[in-house]
Amino acid sequence: MIQLKTLKKRTATRSQGVFYKSIVNDEEKEVDKVYLIRWIDNDGRTKLKTVGKHSQGVRITTCIALRNNTISAVTLGNDAPHLTKIKSQLTLNDIAKEYFNSSKAKDIDRLENRFNIHFENNLGKKRIDNITLEDFIMVPFFKTSKTSFLILPLYDTSGNSFAPLGSKLLTAL
Repeated sequence: MIQLKTLKKRTATRSQGVFYKSIVNDEEKEVDKVYLIRWIDNDGRTKLKTVGKHSQGVRITTCIALRNNTISAVTLGNDAPHLTKIKSQLTLNDIAKEYFNSSKAKDIDRLENRFNIHFENNLGKKRIDNITLEDFIMVPFFKTSKTSFLILPLYDTSGNSFAPLGSKLLTAL
């Protein structure tokens, strides 16, 4: 019985973001290819998706078209480009940095250190329109402390500039 295995090494093609993995038989002879595409989502994370096998009719041009459609859907949404507004590219880190620089509070250094420890690497890289309350609950800061709280500035999403509208008190559940 012939045993087929997929090699772990991804081989780059001439097209950006398109790779393939070889499928070999017992004699280490290539019998098929599995195509993959790679892109970066709105949060800056690299995503990898398997498209299909060469023997099933998947070609590099198919992968390029699928990758372009995926990138368009991720950046502009699923609507047509002329109907979709380009979403804000601001992250929580951008807003926090602006807030800490403009604040005149006495304990701003302590708040900034707390933000850097608990939020900068987790939620700080996410776009503000993608952050939900469940994301805050998943932060280790909220999992361990039942009485702790953090005050964050709200952002005016209708304009293009930072505008503190007040504060939002998030308490641990």
